[in-house]
Amino acid sequence: MRKSQHTFILFHVFILWSILIFFPSTALCADEVSASVDRTHIAINESAQLTVRVNGKSARVDFAQLKDFRVISRGSSTEVNMINGTVTQEHILMYTLIPKKTGQLTVPALKVRFHGKVVETKPFVITVSKQDNTRSNEKDIFIETSVSNDSPYEGEQVVYKFKLYNSVRVSNANFLQKPEFAGFTAKELRDQKSYSTVISGREYSVTEVNTILVPLTPGEKKIDGSILKCSVVVSRKRNSRNMIDTFFDTREIKPRVVRSEAIVLKVKPLPENPEKVKFSGLIGKFSLGTSLDTKELKVGDSATLSIVISGQGNIMDAKAPEFPAPEDFKVYKESAEEKVGIRESGYIGKKFFRVALVPVKEGLHSINPVSFCYFDTSQKRYVVLSGKKFDLNVLPSEDTDTLEIFSGSDTKPPSFKKKVEFTGRDILALKEDMNALNSHKSMSIFQFLLYLAVPALLFGCMMLIMIVARHDETPAQVMGRQAQAALKKALAKGMTDEDFLASLHLAVISVVLSKAGIKGASLTYKEAETILMEKGYSDNTAQKAASVLADIESVRFGGSNMDEAYRRRLLSVTKELMGTLG
Repeated sequence: MRKSQHTFILFHVFILWSILIFFPSTALCADEVSASVDRTHIAINESAQLTVRVNGKSARVDFAQLKDFRVISRGSSTEVNMINGTVTQEHILMYTLIPKKTGQLTVPALKVRFHGKVVETKPFVITVSKQDNTRSNEKDIFIETSVSNDSPYEGEQVVYKFKLYNSVRVSNANFLQKPEFAGFTAKELRDQKSYSTVISGREYSVTEVNTILVPLTPGEKKIDGSILKCSVVVSRKRNSRNMIDTFFDTREIKPRVVRSEAIVLKVKPLPENPEKVKFSGLIGKFSLGTSLDTKELKVGDSATLSIVISGQGNIMDAKAPEFPAPEDFKVYKESAEEKVGIRESGYIGKKFFRVALVPVKEGLHSINPVSFCYFDTSQKRYVVLSGKKFDLNVLPSEDTDTLEIFSGSDTKPPSFKKKVEFTGRDILALKEDMNALNSHKSMSIFQFLLYLAVPALLFGCMMLIMIVARHDETPAQVMGRQAQAALKKALAKGMTDEDFLASLHLAVISVVLSKAGIKGASLTYKEAETILMEKGYSDNTAQKAASVLADIESVRFGGSNMDEAYRRRLLSVTKELMGTLG
């Protein structure tokens, strides 16, 4: 009987143990997905934290049906639990919900995908209350944004100001949304301004960040508002009867979301330019200065014309003003230099251009003034600025040497054939057998002379053909061969900059003159352009040849520095040009 009782008790203990093990597991499996928020009542400038828990390793939440909130992912974590010997793993997804409006906002059933299936969470409601956006003593933190001009012209710079006001301690501040400035070029100033101000008797700390915007096209442009998430430290007195406790404050950290309003700009197109001078593309306020380093020089010497454009606006886009090339001068443009900075009011600076003038004829010459046209945003019209007119006295050169002209010689080239002399006899191998004593038939004098005459006749014919071929070589062929030789010399390693530039210069001039069928060694880039256009080449090819020649001359005669990269570029464009011209 006792044995039966013990068996009965053990059986019920086993059943109870199985139930205890089984039911916790089924309870965990009953709710595979759950969603909750940290609070259901928030203000429009606050946020709620959404937590989604999933039994498993990974999951994905579908927020397609959530229309009234902006969702920001805050990462995920994994928890491993052991209950009554059973190990469970829970995947936790965290999100920040930022309300888009006030009222009773519903968070609908969210679809959670995991393990190849879809499970929906339970819906719930979050009450979002209205908060006054105007400044008040009760508002401890807010954002203000503004622009210096809400109706600029296209290309006119605008200052976008972002100001964060706070009268409480702020921590963990980070942007949930920053303006993208679509339709603008944007440059944020590195230096932030921090200062204090008093509004309605309340002191605020202000952090100001300025961004320089330049609208690219006319039309209505929208700058979205900014959303900033942070934590504020709020002090609160303890509710205690202990007098010691009344001297101490408790501090509470509250999450806060502040946002700014969107700004709309109406960008105006530039009016038509009524001036005769071509529009430079500069928009703002600018000035022009010109100077000439000498009033007198000799033929072949160089004078430098300096041009300075300075002002506020898109100064970095300034190009060299159109300069009417004076007659009897060769003009070499140097690379531009700029000193441009950015301030609270926008881009400001100077751009320097230098032109080397080399006279080829003596006498008193006038250098016409340089002019350029820009759009003045303060006057809302196009303005033409002109430099000074210069008189330059050119004296005769003391160097009487004239330019070397490359031409083929009409005289017969000297013969390099040398007189053949007998300096000794061949040493024959010794023969010791009896056949060495056999006599051979002797060669007649006629055969001997014939053997000598045939090679000499062939050599003479070859020389005659070469002389005739070279004598009949056209100027185009002479200059083409000279161009190839000069380019080959430029390709050699270890050349000095002067020899390298001289070889490139000769190569370009020779290949252009070969197309004109002219022998020579001097050519301006304007003449090169004219020759190629007259010979049927496209405007693009002719302008490219003129540009390559001008770049080489600018470095060679203008005194510009040339690094290895620029040297390779000159060589590359010269080879490409010669390949195009053939």
